Amino acid sequence: MNIHADVKELTLLKQEIERLSKELNKLRKNAKIKEENIINFLKHKEQKGLKFEDKALILNEKQSLVSKPKKDKEENYIKILSAAGVSNPKRVLSDMMNSGKQNKETYKIKIQNVNKK
Repeated sequence: MNIHADVKELTLLKQEIERLSKELNKLRKNAKIKEENIINFLKHKEQKGLKFEDKALILNEKQSLVSKPKKDKEENYIKILSAAGVSNPKRVLSDMMNSGKQNKETYKIKIQNVNKK
């Protein structure tokens, strides 16, 4: 086991992961823009879909749940607990939120460049 080779390989792997992550983000952004363009086209033409070469693109409408901001969630939880007759809903909510968490010791390598003199 050669630690020097492992450190070099880890550095290269992290750089490659970062590069690929940036590239993937660009591709996802571009794909989202193209999908929005197609959706707008289909809505404008009032079509349910279209056929292109050997592909069929079908416009599906669906309802999705969107998470509320954390502050709104907590306010709703407190209202529900108060309505249920809980005497100190803020403390109970805090206890409930913390009950699902536990401390775990983990280690992570941080790579920093060191100035050579």
